[in-house]
Amino acid sequence: MTQKLAKILEAPLIKAYVLQIPARIMRQHGFEHPLGDEWRGIQDINPEVLPASGFLRCWRRSTSRQFSRLYRTARPQQIARTLKGYMEAGLRVCKILDYGGMAGLKYAARSAQKVREAEDEIARLVG
Repeated sequence: MTQKLAKILEAPLIKAYVLQIPARIMRQHGFEHPLGDEWRGIQDINPEVLPASGFLRCWRRSTSRQFSRLYRTARPQQIARTLKGYMEAGLRVCKILDYGGMAGLKYAARSAQKVREAEDEIARLVG
């Protein structure tokens, strides 16, 4: 993992994505969920039940190592090659997201550019 990627993965809004991941999936990757073994993911986000202190506890316990294992990261050309295989198998609509922009303005402009590079490479590969 590059130093730049590690910084992005430590940003608060990026770390908040762990709230969307069910505990069972984190276990499959060798991690305990910061909000417990029964956490089902995004449907469990309820501010009335989980106060701000719960979110903060989750952020403190989330690590860039978890995210590098749970979320795919790659260069735009690698993403395009991977998606080409799915398209050849029948995929017709895909959405590429680059969460780098959520790590702050420092990464936002490059985030949109990387998505565009991947889309352009997909178009080149599949016509």
